[in-house]
Amino acid sequence: MNKIFATSLVAAFACLCASAKGTETLKWQSAIDAAHAAGGGRVTIPAGDHKVGSLSLKSNVELHLSKGSRLIAVADKDLFKPAVEIKYVEGNPCAIIVAICATNVAVTGEGEIFGNAPQFDSFKKGTQKPMGLCFYKCSDVKLEDFYLHDAAAWGINFIRSENIVARRIRINNHAGECTDGFDIEAKNVLIEDCDVDAGDDAYCLKSNDPDYAVENITIRRCIARTHCNAYKLGTASHGIMRNISFVDCKAAPARRVYRDLGPMPKDLLNWQPVPGAPWYLCGPGFGAVNVECVDGGLVENVVADNIEVEGYQTPLFIRAGDRKNREYAPQGNKFVVRNIVFSNIRGRADGRTVSTITGTDKCRPYNIVLKNINIEVPGEGESNKPFSWPGEESAGAYPQTNMFDAYRLPAYGLFIDKADGVKLENVNFTLRKGTSDKRPPVFKTDKCDCK
Repeated sequence: MNKIFATSLVAAFACLCASAKGTETLKWQSAIDAAHAAGGGRVTIPAGDHKVGSLSLKSNVELHLSKGSRLIAVADKDLFKPAVEIKYVEGNPCAIIVAICATNVAVTGEGEIFGNAPQFDSFKKGTQKPMGLCFYKCSDVKLEDFYLHDAAAWGINFIRSENIVARRIRINNHAGECTDGFDIEAKNVLIEDCDVDAGDDAYCLKSNDPDYAVENITIRRCIARTHCNAYKLGTASHGIMRNISFVDCKAAPARRVYRDLGPMPKDLLNWQPVPGAPWYLCGPGFGAVNVECVDGGLVENVVADNIEVEGYQTPLFIRAGDRKNREYAPQGNKFVVRNIVFSNIRGRADGRTVSTITGTDKCRPYNIVLKNINIEVPGEGESNKPFSWPGEESAGAYPQTNMFDAYRLPAYGLFIDKADGVKLENVNFTLRKGTSDKRPPVFKTDKCDCK
């Protein structure tokens, strides 16, 4: 997309914003545009509530959210439209703060971004709901210190952007379907000291474009709280994902439940979640550390080190598959998962869906190292029933930790199938006190190479 097209889009949005009574969208968009035209600068949002539609962040501009300030999304479909159509993407840029092809941009400060998700329930099915923040083809992005909550869709989305730093961000995102924390399809990314509490995946790397490499990603000293997956590569895995590190992190229990989609409270601005989960679990999340490649991509050089786990059914999950005909992008042609190291991972499993390392005839994980793993598990699986393993029947299935009948897998800790060069060093799955299980802690089929 060229700059002239991007400018025309912003102008069109400004006209729409002007017609939305009671919002400050045009006011703050004009301030951003003026700072950009002057060569760059800081736009400061003062303390207080500010109702807005989508704001377009421009090159060399910092949007600073003062302590006590709150941007509140207003549910007007004319104020939240995708800024540009993108090939091979899950949802085009539609967010409270959007940056398209921008350089040297920042959102900082101790203020708040309130997605106001319940108000967007009135949007017709198929109408895209706004994320919190979205950056497409941007470079040199800095995000620091703010609090984002209750977005109507994903929290923060990086699409084919690079040179990104996100520090001390808090995300609390349980207010609707597909409410992730961070979604990352980018290069050269550092996320540190962040705390995500999400209904869907907390930190999720994606690869929708078969010709794009998601690489050089470090997530460290972060906390993930979710009813879905804490730290995850996939499921979108059409291109390349490599050189990924999760270091010194926690996978902790969610502090909220996915809200009931029943009648909305009268006071939407002070809305609080209510018990009930239409399709997410109210109890533990699915997976703590997940590496998934099912769309023909290449995943390599992944490290998860010094991870604490509590509040998840499955501590470790590696899945290589052969999913076809996914609507967002064509299948890749690589089918490679290699060089994965999980080390110094400790804690407990809060479900009986055991950890698994599994592949298919077409995509077999190899050179997988598990070192210094100490996990307490509940045990008490159905060891009296025949071994049940779907094998190739699940090659094209959506990869999720509960995709197998784990109660009938022949291990209470780790199951391995169709994987090569798997090394286990000081790997311990211990039964919770007072429980028993007749199965072994680790089981590997005759279709894998494991030491």
